[in-house]
Amino acid sequence: MADKPAIAGGRPVRDRLLPLAGSSINEEDIRAVSEVLRGGQLGSGEMVKRFEEAVARYVGARYAVAVSSGAAGLHIGCGGRDHRNMQSSGLLPGKRNVSNITSPLRKS
Repeated sequence: MADKPAIAGGRPVRDRLLPLAGSSINEEDIRAVSEVLRGGQLGSGEMVKRFEEAVARYVGARYAVAVSSGAAGLHIGCGGRDHRNMQSSGLLPGKRNVSNITSPLRKS
């Protein structure tokens, strides 16, 4: 065991970084991203509309909504709930909810 961790000048455990995930980005992906960046509509526009339609088809839903983050998805998900039946959802004060810190809380 080393006296000091590598970050403090000790010997690293590995000689090279451990790859956590590979990527498979091809030229078509790069062109698509460039098209969106040049189009000036990062959070809306034709590509987002196409993405939402493709996701809706894939999951067999009538609609799908693209959001910018997991927190935004949680906000939308909770906003669409029938608040008269919140007991069954577990989203009440006093209940333990594992979620993002910015998740909406319903006050009774």
